[in-house]
Amino acid sequence: MREEREIPRGLRTLASLVAVLALMVAACSAPPVPRDQFYRLSGGSPTQRFATPPIEGSLAVNRLRADGLVSQRPILFSTLEHPNRLEQHNYHYWIEIPPVMLRDSLMVYLEQANMAPSIALGDARHRAGCELSANLRRMEHVVSGGQPSTAVIEVQFQLERVNDAAILLNRTYRAEQVALALTVDSTAAAFDQALAALFVRLISDLAAATPTCPAPVS
Repeated sequence: MREEREIPRGLRTLASLVAVLALMVAACSAPPVPRDQFYRLSGGSPTQRFATPPIEGSLAVNRLRADGLVSQRPILFSTLEHPNRLEQHNYHYWIEIPPVMLRDSLMVYLEQANMAPSIALGDARHRAGCELSANLRRMEHVVSGGQPSTAVIEVQFQLERVNDAAILLNRTYRAEQVALALTVDSTAAAFDQALAALFVRLISDLAAATPTCPAPVS
C-alpha cells in the first residue's frame, strides 16, 4: 500500500493565506450593493388662492383607495411594448404608500387654495358636511427604447354631501408628464408635475360646482 505523504505545515499555511487573499480580492472587485432611494410627491403649490372659499361648509378628505401593486411603495413601471405588464423597481420606493402620500399632498393643496373654511381628514372625530373620496387607478411610468419615461397618474374623485348622500362631483382625471432625463430622480419630478396638473383640474371643477356642505344632521 502506498503511503500518503503529509503536506508540510508551512505549505498548508501558505495555501490558507492565498485562499484568504483571493476572497478579499473578489470582495473588493464586486460592485457595491445599491442603496435604497426614497421619493416624495407634493403636487406643488396652487396657482391661485380663492379669496372666498368656493365650498360652503366643511370638507373631509378620505384616504385614497388603491388595489394591488398600486397601493405599495415600490415605484411601478411598464413598457410601450408590453403595456399590460407591470414591474416594480428595485431600490426605488415612495416615501409612503401612494394612497396616504397623495391624500396628504391633496390636503395641503386644498388648504393652500382656500377651497373650504374647514378641511379635515376623513377619519376626524366630527364628520364634515362633504366628503371627498378618491380611487387611485394608475400610478406608473412608461418606458421604451432608452427614451425618457412618461409618468402617468389616474385618479377618480367623488365629492359627496353627507346629509342627503348627493354626489356633487364624480370624475376621473388622468395626467401624463415626460421626464427630462433617463433617471429615476427625473421620473419622480415628472410624477410631481403630473400630480400638480391633476390637482389644478380638480380644484377648478370643485370651484365650478360651488357645493354647499352644511354640518351633518345628527
